[in-house]
Amino acid sequence: MVYGISSLASVLISVMVVLNGELSDYYGAYTGAAIVHFAGLVLVSLFVLIRRENPFARRGLRWTAYLGGAAGATTTLMSNLAYGHISVSAIVALSLLGQALAALMIDCFGLFGMRKKQLNPGALLGLLCTCVGCAVLLRHGGAVVWAIVLTLLNGALVAVSRYVNAQLSANSTVLVGTWFNYSVGLATALVLMALTRTAVSAVPSAPVWVYLGGMIGVVSVSLSSWAAPKLPAFRLTLILIAGQLLTGVAIDALFKGNFSATELIGGGAVLFGLFLNVWMDERGQRPKHAQQNG
Repeated sequence: MVYGISSLASVLISVMVVLNGELSDYYGAYTGAAIVHFAGLVLVSLFVLIRRENPFARRGLRWTAYLGGAAGATTTLMSNLAYGHISVSAIVALSLLGQALAALMIDCFGLFGMRKKQLNPGALLGLLCTCVGCAVLLRHGGAVVWAIVLTLLNGALVAVSRYVNAQLSANSTVLVGTWFNYSVGLATALVLMALTRTAVSAVPSAPVWVYLGGMIGVVSVSLSSWAAPKLPAFRLTLILIAGQLLTGVAIDALFKGNFSATELIGGGAVLFGLFLNVWMDERGQRPKHAQQNG
């Protein structure tokens, strides 16, 4: 069951990217980001009421612990802006590559209070394979340079926000942390709308399903958080990576008409590279665990 739940969480992440992108086609990237966080906040607030949790029960946290929501709003905006300029599978692949690169930097330099880790040459080989796969996907689907850069930065910011959110989750619950993420995210999106003077026009005749991205985000976070303590980190990471990428390729094939052998090869190279990266990282930690246990 836990494998099925983890796989479902990974699929929902890619579906969320598409729904948020479609929503931005109707409202624009900035307004779309605000709607996504409003919808997510409504759902997570309902969960908070049902569980009778008080988000303000714990105080004394540094203000930086709440910045994960601001990062979340920014990543949603970046994804919305890139949507339509590169394929869904390329968005997912580039975002995963950005996350891997940022995680590598965090480990190498011991950022955000993390213990420094020695650079593993095998991880670089995995990243190289991922880069080749991304290049194949982009060559097949076509792309704009700024959209590529934006999606890479999006992935890096996702990795950074993960460590910021950990500060909040360590002093509260996953549900409370998610509530603050969506609250701060909505406030950030509204500020960005004000700074860019984004006007909210008449509500377009958008289908109901495009509004579900924010709620799906809440569900995917809840499912992955539930699965995290029940699976080794190595297996969970592989499931999330594979599920996101394969779903992205499937969406391109079924709804965008972009499927071809070239896209399959590119997706396979990205998948292999990310798997190799995670596997080498896991392998590098085993001797240390063995020494500690010995």
